[in-house]
Amino acid sequence: MLEPYDLYRTARYLRGTDASINGIEDVITKYAEIKMLGNTNFPIFMLKTRGQKKECVFLKGGRCSIHEAKPRACQLYPIGAWPNDALDGFDYFIASRKQHHFKGASMRITDWMDANFDSQCREITLCDARSTTELVPILRTLQLAGVERDHILEPLLMFKYICFDLNEPFLPQFNRNMCWLNNALLSMVGST
Repeated sequence: MLEPYDLYRTARYLRGTDASINGIEDVITKYAEIKMLGNTNFPIFMLKTRGQKKECVFLKGGRCSIHEAKPRACQLYPIGAWPNDALDGFDYFIASRKQHHFKGASMRITDWMDANFDSQCREITLCDARSTTELVPILRTLQLAGVERDHILEPLLMFKYICFDLNEPFLPQFNRNMCWLNNALLSMVGST
């Protein structure tokens, strides 16, 4: 899954190495696909895969070609982090499906997280989770009111994923965009 900050970081990285990438929308078009979360009107982006093994599009010669900007899920793997129910910290989990995950020297999870999940990423992830928690009831209301999904998706995709200046810091833009998105969706609720 690609979070808004993942798309922002990937676009910033690739625009310096790939002439076809000028912004987030180019990354989405070339490297991601949209999926709807469950039966909701909430879109998420997933990295495209290729081949029978469904390898990541950024895997080249067995190595990540965007290592410096790889998505959070890849940075933390095989450890995962998700905001806790109170949205004031994180719950951690371990992906242990493959035997090779825990071979070699051992490492404490806190050391792994400190090395791979910096304070900025933690703050952005918490802000994203909080904004999502605020959006879900609004989206449900719009869905129950019969508002067409495409009408909801346009502002959702623009403000949550695309409308970012790659030359400006992410978090202030994200917070501003979430205010705009809430206002746009709430105005739809008011007009139904």
